[in-house]
Amino acid sequence: MKSLIIFSLLFINFHVYSFENLIFTTDKPVYAIGDIHGDLKRAQNLLRGLSLIDENNDWIGGASVLVQTGDRLDRWHQDYETLIFFDKLELQAKNAGGRVFSLVGNHELRNTIGKMLRHATEESYLPFQKFNHLYSNLPKKCLDNYEKAKESYINLANPDYIERVKEEIKHKESIGLLGRVAAFCPGGPLAVKLAKNYGVLIINDIVFAHGGLEKTYSRQGRDGLSQFNLEIEKWFNGELSELASMDDDSAPFDSRYFAEDFTEDKCEDLNEVLKDIKATQMIIGHTIQATGITSSCQNKLFRIDVGMSRGLNYKIPKQLQALKIANNKTEIISVDDEFRGQNLILKSLEMINQSTFSCDNYIPSNLSYNRCSHEIAMKIFNSFLDDNIYYSTFMAKDLIDLININSTTSCIFQIKDRYVCFTHGFYIPLGHEQKICSQP
Repeated sequence: MKSLIIFSLLFINFHVYSFENLIFTTDKPVYAIGDIHGDLKRAQNLLRGLSLIDENNDWIGGASVLVQTGDRLDRWHQDYETLIFFDKLELQAKNAGGRVFSLVGNHELRNTIGKMLRHATEESYLPFQKFNHLYSNLPKKCLDNYEKAKESYINLANPDYIERVKEEIKHKESIGLLGRVAAFCPGGPLAVKLAKNYGVLIINDIVFAHGGLEKTYSRQGRDGLSQFNLEIEKWFNGELSELASMDDDSAPFDSRYFAEDFTEDKCEDLNEVLKDIKATQMIIGHTIQATGITSSCQNKLFRIDVGMSRGLNYKIPKQLQALKIANNKTEIISVDDEFRGQNLILKSLEMINQSTFSCDNYIPSNLSYNRCSHEIAMKIFNSFLDDNIYYSTFMAKDLIDLININSTTSCIFQIKDRYVCFTHGFYIPLGHEQKICSQP
């Protein structure tokens, strides 16, 4: 009998331990915010609007709980600063009786295998210079991963600009790109910080995942999800030679099953997922919601990525949004900030009215561009304001940054100090183009 009691106690202790990286309970308000993508200032504006931080960006949320659903990196300039800020906020919240949880997004994981050239900005590399000296001593796998990612990025470029792209990469490597590769290499100084983040998190009866939880993973139950989180932790700490879920599109950090092409028949799948893990609601990020936070299946599912980052230049977002869960009620909270409002819209409209594009601007001589007519430029711009996202719209400060866009249906116009290249033929009807710059 005594041995049975000891065995039971050991089992109970093991069971609790196996879930401590998955489950958290609270009777305090829970706030959830979506993808940040390197735009720390806008994230802080949102948190300030939620009364979770003060003007000095310090935690004032008391015992409240904050969940950030992943993808804090890439697309805007403050990747390093964003990670450091959330580290500080997590400590401050814990000391005040609250908690801050961060989830692992696909961009956090991509950075561990050297895939940052496509989405990281040049400015974002600068703080990583302090880690440049670590690059020469990286494990061979990290060096190989980066070289493979770099080759893939170069091969995406317009063939006429391969050498220029290579020179640009060398420049980025010198100002901090190599330090970034070293910092995020599993076991590196920033990778180990990410090791404490969650692949999947359950708070009370709500499950949080960056992309979403599909049946492939929910069928493993809470034990399986705890093991999944442990594997991600070991990966970031450099304790695994490979992460099996890294290239799995159905993994919680990559799935879009409950976000794209959603139909009500998926509610049955959602119910099965929730039943598998003893949850009643799922909250996800990863997939931008053009009109703001959306819900389905009688509020059992919330999608909270509203594209807050200024690096997502194909739209002008209207409001920052977050979820608040308190007293068994889920509420969408909207916050205005300095990057929204009529002044921005009116200034942009004024620029379009003044000029769309001129051949006096530098254009690579071997690329063909059309000028978007004023009518088409206005139609595209108004679509931004209506929150219709077109992934075939690209924006850049320098025209040369659009060299990878090689489409016979593209046209260009300007919004303020940015060039906009639009490649969706449906919005450029024949006869509306103004052919001003073409191949000699």
